[in-house]
Amino acid sequence: MNAAVDPNAWLQARWNLRPDVQVMTRPDRRGGATYVLEDRLQGKFYEVGAAEHRFIAQLNGRRTVAEALDAVNRRNGEASAEPFNLSQAQQVVQWLASAQLTQLTGGSQGERLHRLRESQRRRETLQRLNPLAAKLPLGNPDRLLRAVAPRLGWLKSPWTLAFTVCVAMVAAWRVGEQLPRLSASAAGVFSPDRWLWMALCWLALKVMHEFAHGIICRLYGGNVREAGVMLLYFFPVAYVDVTSAWRFRSAWQRIHTSAAGMQMELFVASLAALVWSWTRPGVLNDICFYAMVSASVTTVLFNANPLMRFDGYYMLSDLLGIPNLYSGALQHLTIEAKRTVLGLSVRGTRPIGPAWLLLSYGMAIVVWRLFVVAGIVLMLSQLFYGAGLVLAAFVVMSSLVVPVRRLWRYLHDTEEVTPMARRRFVVSASVAVAATGLLLLTPISPRHVAPGIVEYSPLTMVRSPAAGFVEAVLVEDGQWVEAGQPLVSLVNRELQLQLQQRRTAVLEAEVEARRLQQAGDHAGCQAALRRLDSAREQWREVKQRCDGQSILAPVSGRVLRRNLANLAGRHFQEGAELLAIGDDAAKELRVSIDQGQLEGLQRLQRASVRVRIPGHRPFRALLQSVEPQASVKPLHLSLCATAGGVLPVVIENDEVRLVEPRFTAVAKLPAELASELQAGRRATAVLELARRPLLHFVHSRLKQWLDARM
Repeated sequence: MNAAVDPNAWLQARWNLRPDVQVMTRPDRRGGATYVLEDRLQGKFYEVGAAEHRFIAQLNGRRTVAEALDAVNRRNGEASAEPFNLSQAQQVVQWLASAQLTQLTGGSQGERLHRLRESQRRRETLQRLNPLAAKLPLGNPDRLLRAVAPRLGWLKSPWTLAFTVCVAMVAAWRVGEQLPRLSASAAGVFSPDRWLWMALCWLALKVMHEFAHGIICRLYGGNVREAGVMLLYFFPVAYVDVTSAWRFRSAWQRIHTSAAGMQMELFVASLAALVWSWTRPGVLNDICFYAMVSASVTTVLFNANPLMRFDGYYMLSDLLGIPNLYSGALQHLTIEAKRTVLGLSVRGTRPIGPAWLLLSYGMAIVVWRLFVVAGIVLMLSQLFYGAGLVLAAFVVMSSLVVPVRRLWRYLHDTEEVTPMARRRFVVSASVAVAATGLLLLTPISPRHVAPGIVEYSPLTMVRSPAAGFVEAVLVEDGQWVEAGQPLVSLVNRELQLQLQQRRTAVLEAEVEARRLQQAGDHAGCQAALRRLDSAREQWREVKQRCDGQSILAPVSGRVLRRNLANLAGRHFQEGAELLAIGDDAAKELRVSIDQGQLEGLQRLQRASVRVRIPGHRPFRALLQSVEPQASVKPLHLSLCATAGGVLPVVIENDEVRLVEPRFTAVAKLPAELASELQAGRRATAVLELARRPLLHFVHSRLKQWLDARM
């Protein structure tokens, strides 16, 4: 029978820091100090507070943990500091041991260091093989950076940052002046034939980004141990190891080192934007546009994102003056979860920083992780014709199943978790799962907004029956006309000359027919009569075209044409639009909808929309029809982004077309409402679609987003 293990045996152990672990002091924003432990063997840095540092300083290899705890509390009593309790000491000792920063007194130190090096090599090998966060080191760039840095000392000057900001503002102003062109360039940015250019631009930007990190780190006295590429959830991300910036006593130097890459990308993207705005479409123009897109997308999603441990996170941590913000927030979230869900009283050192900030940041990290995992799983499931499901399953396994397994082992094997705590967890988890399922399966009626415009129904177009110049305009814009009333008179001198020629040909044919008849030439007379009929038919056709020079109103209604008086003297080809006629009491609302909105409308028997028009009270309208074919031709130019509308368009060969095909839905307006609304007014239609589960709605939206970019 085995002897019982003493739970307090760890108090009698004699620990001390490894000889190659260096302790540095750094001032914080609260007027105190924080302490940085540098593990030179593993190239890692750890930041601890003053209380933890006082306890670690007592672990000199001669004292036991109990004696070190007693010694630090005697000093705290003299300094009127809070006592360092047993639970805090246990946490610090366990953390030091797990990070392999300490060693037990006695035994072979060389053997321990050898085992530590072997353990470090194994961890690095496993990390490189991890497909979700695999590292591929490409060498040590410190020698190159040491040679180049003295010539680039101006990069750390505040004037360099000010100049970068000024260039960025000028570039933003130039791009803002060409928004329609920017929209046209963005239409095909994700097309497969441009992926190579995008990849090359991304590679060049990332090299400059990481080069800037390394240069600034060297200029402030740091060193760069490693550079390479890391696959983060199958997405390649370049990196340089500038962890030596932890030695910098100045928070500004650490922030500048973290921000140097984004500053470099901002400057390069600004220059690219200026060149793009000054050049015409072509290879150079496309490369500059890709540089703008690559810098903005990767910088916002990765480098500047404070929820990922990249540049933005380290800048936020130094700005807030909270060391180990990421791990501290997750630790605080864990403590609150144990206290709230399990009902446990957690004692020990709490993370540095305001509780509300750590809790909010920790929850944001969890939500962001779930969002990233869901997006990656959905993206992988669409790749390789279904083979991506294997990779998606691996992501789910490593991101969700493994943490759940750890939670199960904690609940099942940890002594501090009582049966009551387990029951509380089961109840809380059941309520959370039921609430989530109820939320995702609850039918909702999503409201979609679509642009629309008021039009006449029908709108009668008056076209030129023949080519000619406008001799006179007989009506005014907005004038009411009756059917048959003259509108415009045209003149075509060539047509009049042609009519005279046809009349002369008719007369000549008549004379020839009479001569042959008098001469008794019956066969020749019959042929002459046929030529006479043909000449008369041609004369009638030309005369009909000449008679059409006076254009009459085909229907009763109101004349619609801006600057109608300016038509006089202008030449129009046959079939050209001259003006339009519409009835004020007969108007309709035409709404531009996308594929997702069409599917929701098709499930309804009677679809109605709520219409909002500036300067008019909201009203409801019943949709009567939907055009069966989608089109890239805009419903109306005023709805396009180039005219202040919301529909993205591209302009090619002076032709405006939509980025994505859209359908047109039509709603008839009552006569009294149609009389109040002017044709051409832009409207916003709120579509109330068929009720579907929230889960289906979220999945369809994500799938549409992925399909549009793959």
